[in-house]
Amino acid sequence: MKHNFITQLKKDFDAWGLTPLEKASLKKTLFERIGASSSTPTPSPYHRIMIFSMRASVFGLMMMLGAGGGLTYASQNTLPGDRLYGFKVHVVEEIKEHVQPSPEARARIAIERATERLDEAHALLLKEELTPEHIEKIHELITENIATTRTVLARHDITRTEKALDIYMRIETRLRPRHEALRHAQASLDFGTEIALLDDVAQHLDYVIAMQQDLIEIVPVRIADASIVQNKVSTIKENLARIESLIPTSTEGGEQETPALAMMSTVFSSESTTQDTRDTIQSLITSAEEKIANAEFDAALKLLREAEKQSEVTITRASMQEQTIRARELRKISSAVLATPSATIHPERPEPIVFSISHNGERARTYELIDVRAGGISSDINEDTFSRIREQLTHYQYISIPAQTTFEGTLTLTPFENMSSGATDIIYIVWQEFASDGSFIGEVILPITLEAHN
Repeated sequence: MKHNFITQLKKDFDAWGLTPLEKASLKKTLFERIGASSSTPTPSPYHRIMIFSMRASVFGLMMMLGAGGGLTYASQNTLPGDRLYGFKVHVVEEIKEHVQPSPEARARIAIERATERLDEAHALLLKEELTPEHIEKIHELITENIATTRTVLARHDITRTEKALDIYMRIETRLRPRHEALRHAQASLDFGTEIALLDDVAQHLDYVIAMQQDLIEIVPVRIADASIVQNKVSTIKENLARIESLIPTSTEGGEQETPALAMMSTVFSSESTTQDTRDTIQSLITSAEEKIANAEFDAALKLLREAEKQSEVTITRASMQEQTIRARELRKISSAVLATPSATIHPERPEPIVFSISHNGERARTYELIDVRAGGISSDINEDTFSRIREQLTHYQYISIPAQTTFEGTLTLTPFENMSSGATDIIYIVWQEFASDGSFIGEVILPITLEAHN
């Protein structure tokens, strides 16, 4: 395992844009320090302290070199496809995980890494940049993180203990809201590509929740006192107040105000709406306070731990789904650029009028013809002329334009019967624009300037 880690580091260092001096110094120090950890002949009472110190020094060195060259800082917010993304996940995160002093600490880091991967997938999806290659890479990394946590949970000194229960609860608290938010974003933003990693995460969560429920029944809660449980009550009540803000409130007219976050209640699963979660958490707090009043602090802490988990899951999920709603609303803004052609109408030489709609968005759009209007400059356009225009526009009644595409159409108009030579007017061709999910965006109006010549 250690050999594979070092080999992977070497490949990564060869691939990234470090200076030759940085590469040589970093590789030399890492190989010396990490290699030394396998050469200690006989463990001593100070062995664990020495190994931790050595690992911490390697990580510290990594951070100093990264900060000095700007690499660690620059890679912090990178996403799959960015140049320094590999440096972040294969060097910075790997070293951070390897230097942890205990198996459960490594499990916590692995959970954070899986959390980060789901956040990255969500960010790319909102930006409409999530590709099958990105999905495959994120899937691979999350699979490794899940394997790490399961390996730790299988240890005889951890399994079926409170340490295992804490890890299971952390996994649910961190991964469940992100999994649900990503599912919602996939459906809400009409993302057609299958996100296979979501099925694997769902299966892992089912396993985690089942194991968690099993352990809750058999693992004794840690000894708690009044100050511990009172502090937790305060924290959960703060979370509950935030959840209250997500619930629509009624106005005097009986209509509901639905702030952006309140929309989230419509996409939560039927067994876990915002209101239901609020009521459940409130009930847990009430029961816990009754236990506190009777000095049953351990029982109170058990109830509060569940309330805290549910409140954190709800808030994280709502926050991420608010981002999805904002992305969806922004996506509705028209990205169409229409030509503004002009035409000279001549009785003997009618010339075609070429118009275009350039759609610069990332998703297909549909345009439905709804009207042809006069510009009102000279009012020389009669109803017969409008009828001829509408007949020619039959072919353009419904237009579907793929992303990043320009549509072109033509109209050939005969002279207007009552337009004198030199008279000008404007006609407006009006379409309604719809997003790929069928939601209405607005009107798109194409003006055409006409000038009559006899």
